[in-house]
Amino acid sequence: MIGSVQTGIPFNTLANPFPNGFLQPVGSSLGLLTGIGTGISFQNPSFEIPYTDQWAVGVNLELPWNTGLDVAYVGNHMSKLPVSTAINEVSRSEREKAIEAMGGNASYLTTLLPNPFAGRVNPALSLNNPTVQRQQLLRPYPQFGGITENLDNTGWARYNALEAVLNKRLSHGLTTAVNYTWSRQYEATDVGGVRSAYLNNGFDTEPYEDLASIDRTHHIAVSALYELPFKGTRWLEGWQLNVLYEWVSGTPTAMPNGILRQPSAKLPSGQQTLDRWFDNSTRNNPHPDGSYAWDTLAPNAFRVAPFRMKDVRDPSVQTMSISLFKNTRVGANKNLQLRAELFNPFNTRYYGGPNTGITSPQFGKITPSQFNFPRQGQLGVRFVF
Repeated sequence: MIGSVQTGIPFNTLANPFPNGFLQPVGSSLGLLTGIGTGISFQNPSFEIPYTDQWAVGVNLELPWNTGLDVAYVGNHMSKLPVSTAINEVSRSEREKAIEAMGGNASYLTTLLPNPFAGRVNPALSLNNPTVQRQQLLRPYPQFGGITENLDNTGWARYNALEAVLNKRLSHGLTTAVNYTWSRQYEATDVGGVRSAYLNNGFDTEPYEDLASIDRTHHIAVSALYELPFKGTRWLEGWQLNVLYEWVSGTPTAMPNGILRQPSAKLPSGQQTLDRWFDNSTRNNPHPDGSYAWDTLAPNAFRVAPFRMKDVRDPSVQTMSISLFKNTRVGANKNLQLRAELFNPFNTRYYGGPNTGITSPQFGKITPSQFNFPRQGQLGVRFVF
């Protein structure tokens, strides 16, 4: 194992790959000293099963031409969702002492102080060093690093939607269905990391509710089946055309962890491009008049921005497939089906979201890497007997 290289000579060699030794299991022999110098996690001992409240109300209308319309409002609220909570963070009052805008010193938390734990911790751990940063000593339990409580029942989510379905029942060889959903989903849950449902300020007492990462305001799905009206021999009859189409609006664009210096980063109509998905002007890349939309957070400053933008969405997603079937009866109860299918017939592309790193040269830009498959076709034969 080569940990690092200095003038071509590895620090760690195969003869002694772990010069600092291993952390040996000690069981319960250390009592309250177990795990000192490390970050620890534990499961919520009072975990409760999350639950959901759901409700719906709707109407059904019978329309002319063998058509029906269903309209409904649906909603749900999920409670006691599990999140991961950090409980060994520096207090707000101490963190404010490291924020220059509040009269503090930016190096306050990182100042090295004599380490009261030196010589009492496993030598392989940094907490055994002669000095330690002040922020470590300001933790509620300074003998540990981060302490995480998993499965903390403080998260929730809610969903509200208007759903409409227009159906045309089979007549004259045609049947269609059009589905539309207008919805809004919020969440205050752990989505992939400790305190990721919080504003990551360390002292937040509850998760932060924001638009869900999977929220899509509009969803349209269309399906149609048409039995072509060819008559005559069995080779002319039995042709069937099928079309499937779906369009969904994009998910909320992630909010950069910085300061938005104006009410919105949304661009005027017609100005949005892959190279400028939202107003990405910064101090180093300002507008012609010198103004700019984004600034970075000062050292140790609290996050004030939500997780997702309210009025900027990632690219929408559009999918479509077309197929042509030929059904031929070849016996009393046997059928031969020839199938020609085309997926993404117009070769429509969709991409991921924009770069949201304020200091990145790609800030506000979408990399044109196609997420979906290009146009594909296939032929098939199906024999039913």
